[in-house]
Amino acid sequence: MENSVYTSNNMKEFLAPVLKWLEEKYPNTMILIRGDSGFATPELYELAEKYGAHYVIRLKANQALKRYSEDIMEDFQKLYVLGYE
Repeated sequence: MENSVYTSNNMKEFLAPVLKWLEEKYPNTMILIRGDSGFATPELYELAEKYGAHYVIRLKANQALKRYSEDIMEDFQKLYVLGYE
């Protein structure tokens, strides 16, 4: 679409001052950034790492992610079952 607006537009200009303020005001607080797939950009990752913030990005399911996560899911399921036996 020609007129699409992405959710991550101007994200750095908005988020950087917020992270700086949080870092200064609450230096011993863990910061968690949560976003949708529109925020899955290197710009966000670099900004979060600069301020020591953690981030969780929800990506849309697709075949590549399913393939990459198969081993992890198998391991998780084994651990989950062991924890409840």
